[in-house]
Amino acid sequence: SRARHCTNSKLRKKREEHVRRSEEVSSRQKRRKRKKVGCRQGLKTLVSVLQNREKEMKTDHGPMRCGVVAGMTSQIVCHPIDTIRTRLQFDRFVGLRHCVRTTLSKEGIRGLYKGLSAPLVAQGLYKAVIFSVNSRVNTYLRRKEFKTGTSSILSGGIAGAVNAMFVTPVELVRNRLQMNYSTSRSLGPISVISQTVSKHGIGALFKGYLATVLRDGPGVAMYFASF
Repeated sequence: SRARHCTNSKLRKKREEHVRRSEEVSSRQKRRKRKKVGCRQGLKTLVSVLQNREKEMKTDHGPMRCGVVAGMTSQIVCHPIDTIRTRLQFDRFVGLRHCVRTTLSKEGIRGLYKGLSAPLVAQGLYKAVIFSVNSRVNTYLRRKEFKTGTSSILSGGIAGAVNAMFVTPVELVRNRLQMNYSTSRSLGPISVISQTVSKHGIGALFKGYLATVLRDGPGVAMYFASF
């Protein structure tokens, strides 16, 4: 009886050991399957995120490129009008015709395009800042469950305020070149910047920043709200 009891206990232990090992093997197999499934899902998620990001970049760059071309075209067409407006605001011309005739007679057609280079070159920077800031802020606000109209207005206003940091010095250079009545080509954007910084410091380039924010913030906000 003792021999049978020992034999039975050994068999029981072997069975328990076999069951334990088979459970360990099955648990390992389950873990491997979970890891494989997790890796596949992770790769699928990564691929989908990259694809969506690529689509977003394409859709974001399209309007930005069109905005750059439209901004440069508008700048070339409207700059003479802006020059006349600036001169009428600062000098004592009799009227619009008098200002145009005086400018053309003394400086030629080139006088109407003084200060064009700075805002023309800056159009790419303007649009890159506006569209990138608006896109990121708008995405953040939508994650916070803001309504579409509200997020568009807020993100556009913030984009306009940020862009004003670049617009302010460019417009200052443009205005000073527009008010230069000399026919000499020695005065350009770089010389205006160096003269302004040497005389008044770098802060002088950002005079009127607050006014530019009050103008461009609501303007860009309305632009994206109706985009």
